[in-house]
Amino acid sequence: MFASRHKKTLLEKIKNIFWPDIGWSRFFKYLLHKLSRIKGSTASIANGFAFGAAASFTPFMGFHIIIGAICARLTGGSVIAAAVGTIIGNPWTFPFIWILVYQTGYA
Repeated sequence: MFASRHKKTLLEKIKNIFWPDIGWSRFFKYLLHKLSRIKGSTASIANGFAFGAAASFTPFMGFHIIIGAICARLTGGSVIAAAVGTIIGNPWTFPFIWILVYQTGYA
């Protein structure tokens, strides 16, 4: 009848991060739905996203979310939007960002 709900082991939780049980399509639809319901004003969401995107242009690899979240928090922005904004800096765009940062600092 119904499958019994068992507590997931650590290995199952890790597997679920890389391959969601609900499937990738439904996972991204759910993620977009959750992101569209972020609480806060449009100004605070924009503020948080802007700080997240700006933090992703810094050379401090691994600290982008922390930097964006701190800046957003200090200015009344959305911390969740700051975390989403750091996605601007991803492995595909990092080389371009590093060249731009280097040239800006060199000038």
